Amino acid sequence: LPISEIFEKISEKELEYSMVKDEIKKIWISSNYKNFKDIGIDKIFDAITVYIFADIINIQFEEKSDLSGAVDGQKIREFATKLGFSSTVHYSLKEGRKLHQVKVQRNKLAHGNISFAKCGRDYTIEELNLTKTQVIGYLRRILTNIKVYLENENFKVIDL
Repeated sequence: LPISEIFEKISEKELEYSMVKDEIKKIWISSNYKNFKDIGIDKIFDAITVYIFADIINIQFEEKSDLSGAVDGQKIREFATKLGFSSTVHYSLKEGRKLHQVKVQRNKLAHGNISFAKCGRDYTIEELNLTKTQVIGYLRRILTNIKVYLENENFKVIDL
């Protein structure tokens, strides 16, 4: 899973808190300091200043909580925002909207709410080919965006 690769690569680098982008800091804080909401601002400030600033970032991908249900373009854009990689794709790919259509039909089939015959009867061969082309193109572009994000280590703070 490309998303889990992001978590693994960040953790492998053994980067300090101060070295990663805010998106990664937020993920790390939410998994390591769940009790912050019960602590006063002075204690939070002390914790960040004294302890967290030099902590090594080690984040784990939790498939059950991070990927509940089938993934569509919206879920991918949420991951992109959360992790800081680009969700930008060519305009012809319609932001992955066809992926949502595939997800909905797949869920109907998986839950037995519709038969294969019913599922496909309302689509022409041309529509199915367009859907296939847009979904594959969208997913390839997102995978390329993730690859660039990892290769360029875009999860790190830019050195000035």
